[in-house]
Amino acid sequence: FRSWGGWDRARLRLAGGVALSAAALYLSLRGLPLEEVWALASRVDLRFVLLALGSVCLNNVSKAFRWRVLIGKPGRDLAFSRLLGWFLAGQLLNAAFPARVGDLSRAYAAGNASTGSAFALGTILIEKIFDAIAYAALFLALLILMPLPDWVRGPGLSLTFAALLLAGGLVALAFSPVFFESQLSRFARALLRPAAHKIVRHVQRAMDSLTVLRNRRGLAAAIFWTALIWGTAILNNYLVLRALEMLLPFTAAALLLLALQAGISFAALPGAIGVFEYLCILTLAVFGVPRALAFGYGVLLHVVVFLPLILGGLLALGGGIANREYL
Repeated sequence: FRSWGGWDRARLRLAGGVALSAAALYLSLRGLPLEEVWALASRVDLRFVLLALGSVCLNNVSKAFRWRVLIGKPGRDLAFSRLLGWFLAGQLLNAAFPARVGDLSRAYAAGNASTGSAFALGTILIEKIFDAIAYAALFLALLILMPLPDWVRGPGLSLTFAALLLAGGLVALAFSPVFFESQLSRFARALLRPAAHKIVRHVQRAMDSLTVLRNRRGLAAAIFWTALIWGTAILNNYLVLRALEMLLPFTAAALLLLALQAGISFAALPGAIGVFEYLCILTLAVFGVPRALAFGYGVLLHVVVFLPLILGGLLALGGGIANREYL
């Protein structure tokens, strides 16, 4: 028998994700009148599609600007085009492969160029915590504004609690770095003696990325870009609703964002195919949208969100490989 090592567990997680994506795709297509879906093509308002594509581009550029803020002075010394390229290539790899390969690739590229990989990875972890806090804030706002279905309320409460814990941990690490570094050194010397020095050095370098949060200007800039990122993400959903002449409130676009952010993280097929569309069907059903229309919306939104990412990511990845930034 093969041992249940890390490789086996990774393959099991991948198999589970593929099964989830395949099941969601089956549920999305089961009993779906495809002729009605095809008929939606004639209803698409291309003006709103173009606006949505512009909003998606602004969303991705805003994410790159936030990353530049979190990197701090090393980020200001790097050309923004390089940071944007690393970010787009990383997002493309995240969409195509499991285990957040893209985040590791951009940490590696930025680390080699200036900051060190541990520091760059620390800035990416801070990004995730900012996004978790934004998710919690949006969930709490929707909890006040509308009755949420149970399949959203339960996971949303769990993620909100986790986001609050992460926020508290981030604040503690940012403003008490000496205490945590001393505790880490003691722990590493006691339990990880052969690799203690190396581990402590990498963790300390990652914790250096928290410096920007102790600067009011840097913290305000990170909050501004996070708000713009989440605002444009809601706008993307809303503009695609309008492209299909669906006059639903902004709360529908916000609820779609919550569902998609929570759901696609568990998908394994490239681009979360299947899971993405099924979540759109489930979410829009809350507002009485028929399955065919909701599925068509999911397909159109999927294309609008991923098309700029695929094109920009391929260009950036090709340029990065040519310049040996990922080697």
